[in-house]
Amino acid sequence: RLFGTGGTRAFGARRKTLRNALATLIDAAGLRALGIDPGLRAENLAPADYINISMQISRADPRKGDAAK
Repeated sequence: RLFGTGGTRAFGARRKTLRNALATLIDAAGLRALGIDPGLRAENLAPADYINISMQISRADPRKGDAAK
């Protein structure tokens, strides 16, 4: 569910960077720690990047995964 929430937020925020679209789920430092440029847009990521983002969010704060239900 968290994977879907992250993807929906990223693509639902038209013309926004990941930094802005995912701000309530993961900060820019968290994206950089995954090797992802926070200045990219959703369409620039591979599906594996979204899986890594989802895993990082749930590791950092497991309650966010529950909130995405």
